[in-house]
Amino acid sequence: MDEISLSADDIPDPSIQIADFCDLCSEEIPAGDLEQHYLTHIDYSPHVCNICHKSFTRKYSLQIHSLIHSGQKPHTCTICNKGFTQRSDLNKHYQRHLGNKPNVCDICEKGFSQKSDLKKHYMTHTGNKPYVCTICEKKFTQRAHLNHHILVHIKLKPYKCSLCTKAFYLKQSLKKHLLKHASEKSYACSTCSETFEDKSTLQKHAAVHSKKKHVCKVCKSEFPTVRELKEHQSTHNGEEPFSCNVCDKKFFLKGRLNHHMLSHNVVKPHVCKICNKSFVQRVHLRDHLMIHTGEKPHSCYICNKEFIQLSSLQRHYATHSSEKHHICKVCKKSYSQKSDLNRHMLSHINE
Repeated sequence: MDEISLSADDIPDPSIQIADFCDLCSEEIPAGDLEQHYLTHIDYSPHVCNICHKSFTRKYSLQIHSLIHSGQKPHTCTICNKGFTQRSDLNKHYQRHLGNKPNVCDICEKGFSQKSDLKKHYMTHTGNKPYVCTICEKKFTQRAHLNHHILVHIKLKPYKCSLCTKAFYLKQSLKKHLLKHASEKSYACSTCSETFEDKSTLQKHAAVHSKKKHVCKVCKSEFPTVRELKEHQSTHNGEEPFSCNVCDKKFFLKGRLNHHMLSHNVVKPHVCKICNKSFVQRVHLRDHLMIHTGEKPHSCYICNKEFIQLSSLQRHYATHSSEKHHICKVCKKSYSQKSDLNRHMLSHINE
């Protein structure tokens, strides 16, 4: 077998770093970091905070995030003693004290404290869009805009409306969509107050009431059987005849008791480290933790009231609507939410 000879020139210098290029954003990436960089373009975040379960692509980002929970702010302003978790935030803060805007646009003479802000500003004059989609060649002034655009090609719409299942690429688009639900018209059944999105569906529903015979003396609702009438009447008098033999919780409908019993047979592996309450799904634990932290991520765009859960915000939007579709059959008083109507109906029990 022939011998293979190697010279010193054939051996690569380990000090030389060969750069790679990301084919999604065209950014030059140091050798060996391309795979980690790709994770920034997809929803893959393996580093999870064990307190609030927020996830991050890089371990360093998780370490910085952890400072929020500990309250630690190692970088302090020597002028006003304000603390920051990151040195970069402190440096930006100093510019406010100095009033220093050394980065000046030579076209309109507008000043900026950060050089990166000046670069973005220049694009408004030049129309330069350096971030190009490799799939459709659409151009963008900012990398963040390109990243959002990529979601269009991979058909990923992470922000879903829980009212109509419509999905959106951007969280801002979902919030605007929710306002439409808050103001949209619905049609309420005059017999049971159930609401429908269109008149034709309401008319089909109304036919169901034509066959009912057993009438509630409080709200005049009709039911096909005595059993259903009795179950309904318990909602007016507060009676809860069905009790759980495990935790003694009571219900006015047997169906709700049966559904509740399932909770005692389900494994709940996700445990709150603060109060030891357990949950079936991690997302439920994450929502629960906000009770301890006081975090309320969902805010009303109309009055700025904040909520822990998106469903609570959606119910709140109805309070801003002038339409009141839930009508009392006894006194004709109307309400925007069915829960308010149910509470009102209790006032007619002794009449």
